[in-house]
Amino acid sequence: PSSATWTKIATADYSGAVATVTFTDCFTSTYSIYKIYMHDLHCVTTGNDINVKLLDDGDSAIGNWTATTNKNYTNDAGGSGGAGASIVQGGADNFYMSTDDLNDAAAEVSSCQMTIYQPYESVNTQIEYNLLLNADNGYQYQWHTYANLFSSTSARSLNFYTGGGANFSGYKITVLGLNR
Repeated sequence: PSSATWTKIATADYSGAVATVTFTDCFTSTYSIYKIYMHDLHCVTTGNDINVKLLDDGDSAIGNWTATTNKNYTNDAGGSGGAGASIVQGGADNFYMSTDDLNDAAAEVSSCQMTIYQPYESVNTQIEYNLLLNADNGYQYQWHTYANLFSSTSARSLNFYTGGGANFSGYKITVLGLNR
């Protein structure tokens, strides 16, 4: 609709080494659709992917995710690349944004655009995202993922964390809600 507008709900900018970034109570009955923009993503050390959890009103992770991903790649030198296999994950209380790890080089950052549909409502939440990853293995990846939460638990908070437990060394994240 032409009257729809996005409202900035929250931001987070790197200010110190942390392994998790949580947006507490960012999901409310005010909005049904959320957009998350992340950029300048990198880690202090290699061997760490990015994971996502939605949390309920008691800050517990909501489980029973399924996700499917299409992955494309090229090497940093641009000499080879192609389409990777589709990847399916399921049943966990989180989903990983990639199986490839963040780069620790400050100049080789990653970015992501994510849409979350109806996390607060007591229906299955859907997420779609496009991750542009400068990985720690000399390759660049594009992950286009659709995730579905087979739970009717209302989500209240959003949590990003590194799979290996290392700290982020950079991030800028913005959360928007759609006014309809």
